[in-house]
Amino acid sequence: MKKLLTRLLTGTIFVVITICLILINDWTLLAFLVIANIWLSIEFLRLFKNEEQNPNFISTIIITTFSIIISFVICYFNYNLSGILIIFPLFFIVFIEELFKKNKNPIKNIATSILSYSYLTLSLTFVCLLTIGENFNTQKYLILGIFILIWANDTFAYLFGTAFGQKNGHKLFERISPKKSWEGSIGGGFITIIIAYFINIIPCFSYFSKIDWIIIAIIAIVFGTLGDLIESMFKRHFNVKDSGKLLPGHGGLLDRLDSFIFSIPFVFLYFTLKELIIL
Repeated sequence: MKKLLTRLLTGTIFVVITICLILINDWTLLAFLVIANIWLSIEFLRLFKNEEQNPNFISTIIITTFSIIISFVICYFNYNLSGILIIFPLFFIVFIEELFKKNKNPIKNIATSILSYSYLTLSLTFVCLLTIGENFNTQKYLILGIFILIWANDTFAYLFGTAFGQKNGHKLFERISPKKSWEGSIGGGFITIIIAYFINIIPCFSYFSKIDWIIIAIIAIVFGTLGDLIESMFKRHFNVKDSGKLLPGHGGLLDRLDSFIFSIPFVFLYFTLKELIIL
């Protein structure tokens, strides 16, 4: 009972802080992205310490944080998006740094830094592209809606899985996550689509159509689940239960945002394709 209360309290605090940072203004959203990037990078790079590697913590965090800030500034001031390309030369700093270090696995260290960027920071950069600019007051609810749909899918997948998938259920991906079942995933997905169908009745979410929200829900269900499984794959490889200890009862921040960071690029892809088709 105590563990459940701890999990509930921690989850509530995390949700409230996340919602506040997203909704207040552009700058609090930037704060959320920067803090999330730093913490996620630390948790992710720490996993590789068990592999007798010495990942470039400081340079990777500095470079990825600058990437977030540069992306934010370009989007906020409506500069030419090609300016984002100035981010990529920064990564040669990781190569140069490794040249002067005496590490056993320089290639692995460089690869780890680049993996951290592509897996974590790049997704957070897409948040800037989706929200920052003239339409922030409407676009910020897109990010909140994505979170709501992911949280709904996770919560109801857990409830349906616990009720129908534990004893005689059909395993979703037993090799990676033995507790996940098809019963849980189907139940969670069904409820999430129902929520998406009605979400634009709420005025703050009405800027996006019912079709938009249903497609976003499908992305959250499919790619959110895949993101969760991919993070489980990392943890299984490194033989750890949680990515960190930031959130008692939940694990690390990566454990809470794994579905979000894997879904965001595909939401961006959807709106990009939609715009191209309309044009």
